[in-house]
Amino acid sequence: MTIQDLGSIGELVAAVATVATLAYLAVQISQSTRALRAASSRDASTAMIQWIGVLHRPGVRRAVAIGLQAYPNMSGDDKGHFAYAFDSHVNTVTTVRALHRDGFLDQVHYDGVMTGLACHIATPGGTAYWQDTKHFLAPDFVQAVDHRVREGGLPDILENPHFQLDEPVVAAEPNVSSESASAEVPA
Repeated sequence: MTIQDLGSIGELVAAVATVATLAYLAVQISQSTRALRAASSRDASTAMIQWIGVLHRPGVRRAVAIGLQAYPNMSGDDKGHFAYAFDSHVNTVTTVRALHRDGFLDQVHYDGVMTGLACHIATPGGTAYWQDTKHFLAPDFVQAVDHRVREGGLPDILENPHFQLDEPVVAAEPNVSSESASAEVPA
């Protein structure tokens, strides 16, 4: 066997080793991608569970039930609880949207989470709060949420037992701003 023959055999072995390495890497990438998707789905579910946990904090569920019907005409504490819960929900959905956009979360989970937010926004108080706060969010996210709300076919979240109160919702008088209050005080 000549040196040239040995060189050809070496090239063949190198080519086979390269193909085997590439096949191994493809399998590893596929497994890693599946693991990332599973973790993303789990993280999205955990985030939603944490948001539901927010609703069970003292005063928050009641404030959300009132806010979905009466925002912004709520007492200061209720308005604060409502804003906290609503902002937590929006933050969770923005994270879920990013996971979906990047291919780590399937369409079914994404649609369910987006529909949940749209149900809250479709209420009278949810609509008012969304109009007050959506300009702080990424325009593509706002467009996606607004599109889902416009699509309709949303369940009435106010019929959900979590958002029903024993007493009827009575809107509080709007708070007088310090600017208008100071204008009424004689010098």
